[in-house]
This record gives sequence, structure tokens and C-alpha cells, in this order.
Amino acid sequence: MGTTREWLEVLFVGGLWGGGIALLPKRNEGPVLLTPKGRILDRVNSVLASLLFGILVVFHFRQAFHWPLAFVTLALTGGIIVVGWLVRSELRRSHSAGNPEVGSNQS
Repeated sequence: MGTTREWLEVLFVGGLWGGGIALLPKRNEGPVLLTPKGRILDRVNSVLASLLFGILVVFHFRQAFHWPLAFVTLALTGGIIVVGWLVRSELRRSHSAGNPEVGSNQS
């Protein structure tokens, strides 16, 4: 399952990657981020993706899918998919509620 040092490396690498993504320009723009629920879901998705990235870097792709680490890797992947689906449904719900800023193509 990994040592404490490896899991701290996962948190460190994932934190660096997630922090870098958060600092990218236009990161805070987007129609789904106009709703509080959309902002929370976006942050949860970023945290899950950062952890998955850290696991894949520290444990390498091959080890990340061996017993018992495979459960953690697959759970993170499933969580990213579920949260992504929730973000899309929030975007549709906000768009159908008549919010003019949400869902428009502003570039």
C-alpha cells in the first residue's frame, strides 16, 4: 500500500500540480463557476485529480493498478467521473434556470 514517505510524496506532488493548475490564467472563469455548488464541485474535482496525479507519479502507472492500491486509484478515477457528471448537470440546471451568464459562449 506504500510507506508514509511515499504517501507524503503523493500529497506533495499532487499539491504542486494542483496549485499550478489553480494559478493558470482563466482558471476561475467559466459558466459553472458562477454558482456556489459549481465552485465547490470544481474544487473537489481538482483535489481528486491532484491526488490521482500524485499517485500515478509516485507509484508509477504500473504499481498504481496493483492490489490494494488499485482500489484507491479506481476510486479516485470514479470520483472524478462522478463529479464531472455533477458539474455538467449543474451547468444544465443553471442554464435552464434562465441565468443569462451561465452557458453563454464568452471568450
